Amino acid sequence: MNTSMMREYIAKSYKFEADPENMELLNELKQLKMEIQKQLLREAKHDQNIVQENLVDYLESTGVDDNMEYIHTYHLELLKEMEKRLSNELEAVRYAIQKCTE
Repeated sequence: MNTSMMREYIAKSYKFEADPENMELLNELKQLKMEIQKQLLREAKHDQNIVQENLVDYLESTGVDDNMEYIHTYHLELLKEMEKRLSNELEAVRYAIQKCTE
């Protein structure tokens, strides 16, 4: 990035931040991002609890009580899926914020 482009970018940033309407929109987007993060965390915890209950039921029904490797692998897969979902949601919010700041 050359100096003139950097100056232009900084000028646009200050101009955007100086506009109260833009700041209000940016604050709303930040608040929305936080709410999405909280909701996704609640959903992930809920999903994890359901999965754990189902896993315990399954292991009890098959007579397998201490297959820790299976449980560990299953939890890792679940965590990877939750991380992917959270990442997609946050990327959408980042994109919205970026579009508002252009």
